[in-house]
Order: sequence, then structure tokens, then C-alpha cells
Amino acid sequence: MPSRGRPHLKVVYPEGVKELTEDLHKDELIRRLKVLAKTFADMDQDQEEEKSRYEPLSLHMASEHFLHHESKDVKLIVGCCIADIFRIYAPEAPYKDPIQKKEIFLFLIKQLRGLEDINGALFKRYFYLLENLSWVKSFNICFELEDCGEIFNQLFETLFSIVHRGHSNKVRTFMLDMMSPIITEGDSVSQDLLDIILMRIIEPQKSKFPEAYELARDLIKRTSQAIEPYIQTFFNNVLVLGKTSESDASARIYDLIYELNLIAPNVLLSVLPQLEFKLRSNDGNERLNVTRLLGRMFSDKESQLSSQNKPLWNCYLGRFKDVNVAVRVECVKFAAKLLINHQHMMEEVTEQLKARCHDPDESVRYEVVSSIIKAAKESLRNVTRELLSLVQDRMLDKKFKIRREANQGLALIYREHCTTPGQEDEMISWIKNKLLHVYYQTSPEDRLLVEHAVTHCLVPYMMDTKVRMRRLFRLYATLDEHAVKSLNEVFRSQHMLRNHMKQLLDLLADEETEAEEKDKMIAAKTNLLARSLSEPSKAHEQVKKFVDILGKDERIWGFMGTLVDPKCTCEKAPETMREIQKKIGHFGQKGPASPFYDTVKNLLEKVSPLIIDPSAVDQLFKLLNDTMEGLGDEDLGDLGQERGLQLILMLSPIYPESFQSQDIFGQLLSYLKKDNNIVVDTALQIFSNTGAVIEEGFPQIKSALLPVLSVKAKTGTPRQAKHAIRCINTIFPGVRDSIFNQIFEQLRKKLSFNSDNFLTALTSIGHLALLAPELFSQQMKNFVAKFIVKDLLMQDRKKGKVTTSTWCEDDQVSEESQAKIIALKLIVNWLLGMKSNENSSCTSTFRLLHAMIKNRGDLMQKGSVCLPERAHLRLAAGCAVLKLAQERVFSDLLSLEQFQMVASLINDSCLEVRQKFTNKLHKGLMRLRLPLEYMSIFSLAAREQHPGLRRQIKACINKNIAQRRQYIVQHSGAQAKLMSLLPDYVVPYTIHLLAHDPRFRDRQKVEQLKDIKECLWFIMEPLIMRSENQNYIFVKKLIEVIKSTKDAQCPDKQDANEKMYAVCDLAHNLLVLKATNVTWKEHPVTPDLPSKLFTKPDLTQTLNTKSYLPTNFQWTPKKKTGVAALIDKDSPLPRAGPKTASSELPGKRNGPTKQQRAAKEASETAKRTQRSTETADVQERPRGPGRRAQGNKNEAAKKGTQRKRTSEPAEEEEESPAKRPRTAAKPAAKTRLRGGTDSQEEGSGSDTEESGPSKKPRKAPANKSAAAERRKSNENVTPVATRTSPRKQPSTRTSPRKASLSGTSRSRGTALPTPSAVEVVSS
Repeated sequence: MPSRGRPHLKVVYPEGVKELTEDLHKDELIRRLKVLAKTFADMDQDQEEEKSRYEPLSLHMASEHFLHHESKDVKLIVGCCIADIFRIYAPEAPYKDPIQKKEIFLFLIKQLRGLEDINGALFKRYFYLLENLSWVKSFNICFELEDCGEIFNQLFETLFSIVHRGHSNKVRTFMLDMMSPIITEGDSVSQDLLDIILMRIIEPQKSKFPEAYELARDLIKRTSQAIEPYIQTFFNNVLVLGKTSESDASARIYDLIYELNLIAPNVLLSVLPQLEFKLRSNDGNERLNVTRLLGRMFSDKESQLSSQNKPLWNCYLGRFKDVNVAVRVECVKFAAKLLINHQHMMEEVTEQLKARCHDPDESVRYEVVSSIIKAAKESLRNVTRELLSLVQDRMLDKKFKIRREANQGLALIYREHCTTPGQEDEMISWIKNKLLHVYYQTSPEDRLLVEHAVTHCLVPYMMDTKVRMRRLFRLYATLDEHAVKSLNEVFRSQHMLRNHMKQLLDLLADEETEAEEKDKMIAAKTNLLARSLSEPSKAHEQVKKFVDILGKDERIWGFMGTLVDPKCTCEKAPETMREIQKKIGHFGQKGPASPFYDTVKNLLEKVSPLIIDPSAVDQLFKLLNDTMEGLGDEDLGDLGQERGLQLILMLSPIYPESFQSQDIFGQLLSYLKKDNNIVVDTALQIFSNTGAVIEEGFPQIKSALLPVLSVKAKTGTPRQAKHAIRCINTIFPGVRDSIFNQIFEQLRKKLSFNSDNFLTALTSIGHLALLAPELFSQQMKNFVAKFIVKDLLMQDRKKGKVTTSTWCEDDQVSEESQAKIIALKLIVNWLLGMKSNENSSCTSTFRLLHAMIKNRGDLMQKGSVCLPERAHLRLAAGCAVLKLAQERVFSDLLSLEQFQMVASLINDSCLEVRQKFTNKLHKGLMRLRLPLEYMSIFSLAAREQHPGLRRQIKACINKNIAQRRQYIVQHSGAQAKLMSLLPDYVVPYTIHLLAHDPRFRDRQKVEQLKDIKECLWFIMEPLIMRSENQNYIFVKKLIEVIKSTKDAQCPDKQDANEKMYAVCDLAHNLLVLKATNVTWKEHPVTPDLPSKLFTKPDLTQTLNTKSYLPTNFQWTPKKKTGVAALIDKDSPLPRAGPKTASSELPGKRNGPTKQQRAAKEASETAKRTQRSTETADVQERPRGPGRRAQGNKNEAAKKGTQRKRTSEPAEEEEESPAKRPRTAAKPAAKTRLRGGTDSQEEGSGSDTEESGPSKKPRKAPANKSAAAERRKSNENVTPVATRTSPRKQPSTRTSPRKASLSGTSRSRGTALPTPSAVEVVSS
């Protein structure tokens, strides 16, 4: 085909090449074209004559016949020929027509698609075509064409689409050689071409076509200098001018910046300042996107951006305090990669994380924890102890999601980086203790976290038995005391739950019990199981469903039976768990599990023996023996032996079957022959816990053990004697009586004060009387009366050492005092064994114990007992009373005077006495063994000066209240015993106890009333502050009924009754003062009162409305506002407490007295004077810095209305803010938070802050004398923080310091600044 616009020339063919005509057959045409192609390939550029000679042939080859031939082989060879023509005629081409040029290059681009098939027969020829075009830079010819952009776009699209992993480096290099000149040598790069390149380096193209991404990456690197201006122009249009419609890549602008920073950072030199500008934008979404981008850029492993661009880095750090939560979250997310990849930034990142650790938003705090844990799991070098301490703080966060992340994360860190407990890195050595301390929390969710951490991280159950037991042994030996107690409780709670599950399985298989009774018992067990899981109310339905499956599916029932069987091994338990999980579904499947599956999985983990079995116990004994013989780990020292014994002792009652073997009993028997008393004591206790099968199953052990126990009961230490008697009682029931008689007679005959084993004999006799009271009833009566009381307790044989110390350790107590303490325990054991007050034995004992406490431990008051031993003796007497009071038959025999004397021990002068007495008291109350009245003793602890003990007692009160309320909910029969279980009933006992407190002598003494008020509030606060309104109303009714009775202890003493009524008034006022949001109404039922404390109330008479508090001990509650005030307006109940001689009570309203009316008139006169003074002050006061300009009257009225709506309560005698004239604000108004309300104090006018839009600084009264009088009258009463309605909680803008103190608990009260500030209030 002749070329367009040129005359027809004769086509000359090279030698050996036949003519190429259109009528040739395809095969023949191909043969001729191959010859021609070879000729062109061998032709050089220097042959000028041949160039002009073959120009017609070149034009002929570009004819339409060849370019559009149906055979791809023909087109490929033609393309190779044309490529050679471009090479031969370079730099000029024989093709002059622009249209023809365009058609030729589009043809060549199409031929390049053949490179995609690397296994094709023609691939070498396609490769030749690519090589030729790239080497000659043939496409540079297109620069002369007006529409060259279309050609370049198609070329780039083609190359990016055909490149793949099978191509060699040569192919990719030739592609780059072909594309690079188009960018580097062209006059410009079009936006379309730039988009084609840029879209290949971002998602989703980057992941879908990784080879195209690599090609585009290499192209940008090679042409970075040439392409930089066009990229900068593109970013400038998008970031600054906002032209997003001109480019498809504009929507992914930040992804492009990130990828370009990885590929060629130099092309972004002028873009980074624009990012800093965007980082300060008022648009939250824009700041979020830029923050996410910079987080990726700064945190990349090879990034040097933070050091190269310090201003941008500092600006990025400022986003950690951004007002937008999402921005702060994004910053914290990238903190992990910053810590991992750039440890030189650790100090700066740590400072930001410290601030965000207390962020008011839970998602930010969660990401802080997650980031630190992620970095620490990678390597401990990535974090500091300070960072890990931030995670430690979040272990007790108010949000469970954060607590879970912190606890699980620390547990995983410990597992990853600790191979040997006790030898771990100092940075993580604390983790095991802190994890176990969480078990002290009452939430079942928290306790589940600890149990999971124990079985999966601290002592991973998948380890080999030998390794697992060594880890457990060392862990137990290196824990602190509190963590040891927690670990013990973990094993005990799992054991208890395992027993419940076993009993449930037995119930399901029981066919003899009636259906109704059986269903009730199953429901009770279901409740018990659900209570141990997270979110018990939701878990109950899941557990109930699982119980139904157990009742219907015998196979699952069988698996569960295997799991809770004492003989189940640690290897078999996981297999059984998997079988059950497979049966209930989702085991091994991807995706989130159902709540039912998660609940059952947690339940199975709790009841399964994953750590301890018989082989594990054998291994523990081997470790213990090695430690005793000095062959164990030297770093444990003596502590290893002590803790090893404690560990085995703790496990013995939980897994007794694992101890019942000939080898274990033989080793325990050998321990009894050692000289170490601790080892002997422990062995005796283990025998007592596990030896029930010895008499029948292990005759050899029986014959060797019995003589040893008899000897220990007579000549061992007192502790050994006690445990020896218990062992005989447990292990040898068949011969127990004869052995006990023999021991008793031998001890009694040889008993004397000078005998070597006097204390041991007393201990053994006491426990014999406890365990076999029927054998020694008559002998013990005479023995106690004559020997114990008269000869021992009432005699002081030696004078104690003179000392000023109030306490000494047990081993420093003299033998005589030790004997008296053991004698008191002996009497208690004797009474507990009899369980009766035969011959008034218990009554006499109570009188004895009362005298011991009253005389401060010196029973006979001879002064022979030193101070520390007196403390031990009165403590022993108090503990004896508590132990006897746990039996109903004895608790009723304790008189009120004796009870009050025992209660005084919680205010004992010796700290150790107070601590130990508190522990005994709490233990008895938690077991619901001690009567409810003993909880009232805690009220006296308000006087406790030791902060640690005070906090402990407060926690004890909360735990006791929660325990009792939980028991009432879970046991239907508890409704019949509410008076002895409901914690609210402690109020009458507390009132009576405080009314008879020896420090409360005169109800007119303000200091004494303050003391009683503190004691009342100490126990009333946990009772009412977190309860429903009904609780307030019930307690108030109790107080009213008490005032209608008399003191049963001394009903005829007017002073005693008035003191009791005064305490009632204090309780009533505290109740009303704190109940700021309670809708008061009459309680429907008149509660019963303890008849032992109060006479029967006469409900036919008018309620006792008289106030028994002195007039200078009146205080008023803060006024209610809003809906609460409207509701309370119609309430017949008193608003604050006794303001006059008689307060208002339901059914009887009393008018004001003369004194009240006179006081009111005086107050109104003072207010009028104040208003006039303030008005004059406003008129005369000039405007100036720090003062508010006076507005017009309408504005003043509006501001006054806003003041009225403020949630800050005012004192009753102050005028309503709405009635005050508008005045300029004092230059001394500062805001301080207190209990959810704000109080204004004088300060600098420039520091004035408002708590919400309607908050105004309160103006100090002009009449200073009136204000001083009010302050003076309020000095007599210590103000207590009150609760305000959540609906009226003001939004308070606080300082960063205040917010940091309250961010995790009161975050709702923090107002964030406007987006323009771009600074978040650090919480």
C-alpha cells in the first residue's frame, strides 16, 4: 500500500528476498517475511545508500494489508521489521505522515501483548521486538505527534497489564528502558499518564498485581527527578486548591503520599509542608487522614522522616492531644510500630502514651494498652518499665474491655519472655504477682481472666508434666504473699466448681428423686455454675441450655463425667474437652464463636484438671525432696522448701486422690521423722487431708503411722499435737476412741506447770474435747473449772518484763501467757464440742472473757503481765468470743454489755490487735456464721488512724454487704430469715452500739456527736450510696421506728434513751442529706426490730418527732434542682434534718417556732441590705479588665434566669440567684470540682471558667458579718460530699491536671475545646 501523501515508488527488495504481495498465501508470506526480517536485523545504521534504496520497502511494510493482517504471525514479523526499520533509519524515520506514525505505534503496542505468554513459540520474537524498541527508544518519535498522549497511555497500560512474575529481569529492564525516556525526555507528563503510574502503587492494584507495582516503583525511582514537578503539581492541586475531579488518584491522595515516600522520598520535599498545614486543619476528618498517613510514614522501619523533618514530627506528636477521639486513637495505634522500629523515639512516644493512658475515652485507653503490649511481645527492648507500668495501671480500668486487654496482654508477654519463673527479666518479674492480685476483684469477669492466665500463661497446661511442675514449683516459690493467696483461691474455686458439676451430673442421672424437687436442685446448681462465669445473668441462659443437653445426650454426659472424675489426668482432660466442644459445634471453625460456645468453653476450662494429676504430684514431691537435700535450684534457698511444702499442702484437700499412693504416703511418713517442725506440721496436715483411705487400703502405712501420731500428740509442739489428734480422728475411725482415751489419761496424769510438754498437753486435751466430747464430758468439766480457770487463768506466777512496746511476736510471748492463750482455746473447743450451755458453762466463759477484755488482758489486775502479752491475751479473749458466737446456741447467751466490750477491740490501742481482730471478724461474717449484729462493730473503725487498715475495713464492709445481698437473691429460703441476713438491718444494731459507746457520754457535746456521725456514715455509706430508693426509705423507716421504742438494755434510764434518739437523729439527717435524688414516700411495712436491743414500739402513739441534737449541731443539705426539687416539693418528709426542736415527719407538720420566725425576719432584713449595697456597687463600679460589662435589662434578666438553672445548690438562707441584681463578676472567680458540683472561690478574673453555658461566678455577699455567721454555724459539722442527679451534672472544662486525675472515672464531666484549638484536654 503506497504511503499517504507521497508518490508511488518502486519497491526494491534486498537480495534473496522475494516480493511481498497481497495475494500471497499466509505460509508463503510468512516465509518471505522471515527472510526480510533477518535481512533487516543484519543491516547497520551506517549504510546510507541502502537506507534510501529500501525506503519504499519500509513504507510498503507499514501498509494496511500488513498492519491488519489476520495472522498474528504475520503481524509479529512485520512488527519486528518495522522496529528494525526504526533502528536503521534512526534518528529519522521513513514515516512522515503523523496519522501513519500513530497507526504504526499503536500496532507495535498491540504486538507487545504477546510478551504475556512466556511459554509461547513466538516469545523470543516478541522479546526481540521489545528489546529493539527499547534500545532504539523508538517511541521518542511520538513526541512529534500532537496526540502522543494516547500512544503513551496505551503503551504504559499494556506494559503494566502484561508484566508478571514469569518475566525475567531482562524483560522488566527493557520495559523500563522503553518507558523511562517518555518521562525523562518528554516536554511534559500528562495527568492521565501520571494516574496510570500512580494507581499501580496503591491498593487494590498493589496487592492484585504486585509485578505491576514493582514495575511502577522502579519507574518512579529511575525517573524521580523528571517526574517530581508533575507529582508536586498534582499534590498542590489536590491538597491546596482542592481540585479532585481532574484525577482518578485524587481520592487516594494520602495512600499515594505514603507509597511515594517509600519509593522516592525526594519527590515529596515540597509536599510535606502542606501536610503540616493539613494537620492543623479545623476539619476533623482531614486531620484524621493526615494523622493516619504520617503515622505510617514515621513508623516505617527504614523511615528517617522524624529526624529529617523535626517540625512535622513535633506537629504529629501534638495530635496525641487532638480534640477528635478518632485522631487520638490513630496516633496511639501507630505508637507500637514507632516503638518497634524506632527505639530512639521511645522517650517522646512514652510521654504521649502516659498522657493518653488516662484519656477520658475508653477507645484511646484501649489502644494505648494494645500498642504497648504489641511492642513488648515483639521484644522487651521495645518498651521500658515505665511503659509496662501504664499497662499495669489499666489492669483495674473501669471498662472490662481494657482490663481484659491489659491482663491478657501481660500474661502473654510473661509467657513469651519467661522460661523459668524467678529468673525472668527484671522488667517483667512483677507481672505474675500483679496478674494474680486481680483475683481479689469481685467481678467474675476479672477472676476468669486470672484463671485463664494461670492455665495458659503462668503454668501452660500443654507443657510436659515435668516442665509444667517445675514451672509451677518455681512460680509458687517466687510469688509474694498476696499472689500466693490468690493462686490458692484459683485452685480452690475450680475444685468447688468441679464438685458442683459432679453433683449436677449425679442429679441428672438420679431417677428416684421427685421431679419437682429434682428440678429445683438442678436450677440451684445451674445458678451456682453461672455465677462463676462472666456476665452471670447472660451466662445463666447458656448454662441452662448446656444442662439441658447434658440431660438428653448421654455421650456428652459421659464426657463430662470423665472430666470431673478425680482420676482424670491432665493428658486426657484436653481431649475430653475437645470432644465436648465438637458435639456442641463450632470447634475448629473460623470466625467468631457463638455466646453459647464461649460460655461452655469457659465452663469446661474451669472444671477440668488441666494442671494437677497423680503424675504431677509425684513430680512435685521429687522437686521438694531435691530442694530439701540441697539438690534443687540454689536461687530459691530455704524459701523453696517452705513454699514447696505450702504448695503441696494447698493441693492436698483439692486433689486428695492424687496423693493416695504408697510412694506418697511413704514420703510423708519420712517427713514426720525430720527435725524441722515446719516439715512435720505440713506432713501431719497432708495426712489429715488425704489419709482417709489408709486404714483399709494401706495397712503397712497404718502400722507405721499410728505410733508416730501418738507420740506427736504427747510430746510434739502444740501445732503438731493439734494436727496429730486430727489425723487420728480422720485416719483411724475404728480405733479412735481407745487411742483418745489412752492419750487423755496419760496427759492428765502427768499434767503440771513444770512439765516439758505442758503447752502440748493443753492443746491435745482441747482438741480431744472438741472431737470426742462424749468421751470426756465429766472429766473436762472438772478439769476446766479447777485447773484451767482457777489454777491457770486466775494465777500470775511470774512477773512480766517491763517494756513500753505494745506488741511482740508469738515466739516472744512467755510460756505462762502462751499457756493462758491455749487455755482459752481449750475452753472454746470444749464448749464447741458440747454445743450446749450445760451448767451455765458458756455463760461463765463469757463472763471470764469479758473480764479479760475489760481488764486489758490482765485478768487479775495485779500488774504482773507485761503490755505486749496483755495485748495477746485480750486478742485471744476477743477471738474466743467470735468463735463461740458462730454457734447459735452460744451467740444468744452473750449479753449486750459483753458484746459492746468485745466491739471495743476494734478501737484497741495496739494496731496488731485491731488488725487480727478485724480479720477474724471479717472471716466469720463472710462465712455467714457470725450474726448480723457483729457487722455493726465495723462502724467503730471510723476512728481508725492507720490508712491501710481503714481501707481494709471499708473493703470488708463492702464485701459483707455484697455477700449477703447475693445470698438473699440466690437462695429462696433466705426470705424467711431477712432480719438476720439483710445488711440494712445492721442499722439498728449500729445505732444501739453507738448509743452505748463509752466515748459518747453527753449528747450535747458537739465533738462527741461529730465522732458518732463519722461512725454512722462509715457503715451507712456502703449501705445506701449505691442502692435504690427503696433502700433509703426502708432505712428511714427503721430509724423512725427505733425512735418509737426504748433502749432494752436500760429502758428506764432517760439519758440512755435520749442518747439513742440523738444517734437516730444523726442517722436520719445523714440519710436525708445524702439522698439528694430520692423520691420520698412512706414505706409500706413496719419493720421488726431486734427485741434484745429495743422494747416493742407503740405504733398507736404519734411518732417521736423531737430532735435530740443541740441547736449548734444543725446542718442543711444542698437544695435539689430541676425535676427532683419538684417531686420533693410535695413530699411530706423533712428536707434536711432537724432545723428546729421538732422536725417534720409523715402525718404531722409543725409550724415554725418563735425563734425560727425571728431568725427568718433577721435573715430577710440582712438580704435586703445586701441587695441595696450590691445595686449601688454595680452603679458605681467602672468597667475594666477582669470585670464583666453590664448589659441591658433584658440581658440581665436572661443571665439571671441562666443562673437559676445552674445545678449548683445554694444554702437555704441565701437568696435565689434569679432574684439578685445583675452585677459585674468578681475578679476572683475560680472553678473547682467537688462531687459533681462546682463551687466558686475568689481568684483572678482572667482565670474565671464556666461549668457549662449557664454557669456564673457566685458573688460574695456584701454583708460580710452574715456570711461569717453562716460559716461559723457550719464549722460544727464536717461537710460530706453529696450525690447530684446525673441529669443535672454540669459539663465542666477542667485543667489538664484535674482531668488526668478523673479521666478514667468521671470522663463525662470533661468538656473538650473547639476543633480550632486542636488540643484535647489531657485526662
